[in-house]
Amino acid sequence: MGKRDARQFLCAADINNSSDMREQLLLGVATFGEQFAMQLVRSLHRDDQHERQSIVWLLTLLDNQTTIPLLEQMSHDERQSRSIRLSAALALAGMGATAEMMDDTWRKRLYATG
Repeated sequence: MGKRDARQFLCAADINNSSDMREQLLLGVATFGEQFAMQLVRSLHRDDQHERQSIVWLLTLLDNQTTIPLLEQMSHDERQSRSIRLSAALALAGMGATAEMMDDTWRKRLYATG
């Protein structure tokens, strides 16, 4: 699957809200396999901040567990630019896949304050 295929796939969809977008993302994974999700992760290398922000949102909506190891690697790789590391970390946080989000004591405190 090429970059163009994935973009065309998403752009051709009739999307009205987040649920429609998530459904389209899941259809993308069903159509193209895990390569679709991995292409989204690789797209975080884009130079445009707004495009990266959109990709973080798409990754958060997709919430594909197979992307977590690559996102973790990107977020800790100091050879990557700070903005790419931050984008990867934000995607992980959005998916609830950070150490802080998985800590039971943190969750208990959060619920206790609500």
